[in-house]
Amino acid sequence: MKLFWILGVGLLCYLGGGEHAFGIPLNARLFCEEYPTTSLCRQGATPCQTCHSQAPALQGYGQALQSVLQSYPDYDKSVAAFQRYLKPSLRSVEAVDSDGDGFTNRQEIDAG
Repeated sequence: MKLFWILGVGLLCYLGGGEHAFGIPLNARLFCEEYPTTSLCRQGATPCQTCHSQAPALQGYGQALQSVLQSYPDYDKSVAAFQRYLKPSLRSVEAVDSDGDGFTNRQEIDAG
């Protein structure tokens, strides 16, 4: 029985690849590495709605991040490039009010 459990976990890890661990996208975990104290990260990763209105569609904050990401000359839309530039892109849109409600993105992140 123990062998089947180990094989099952191994299969899940294999099928999930490096991009996901237990169903949590790496990008959502990277967000929480940048903002570990926000309540958005209580579960170890921010919800998809932080950037997406309904995946794959982006809401204002996600659109702002996408715009910054695409401004990097060597950004090629690969997963590796996205992950390399995600944290600096997060920092670069902190002072922006992406949804026009009078609060900066950073204020909203801190408020959860």
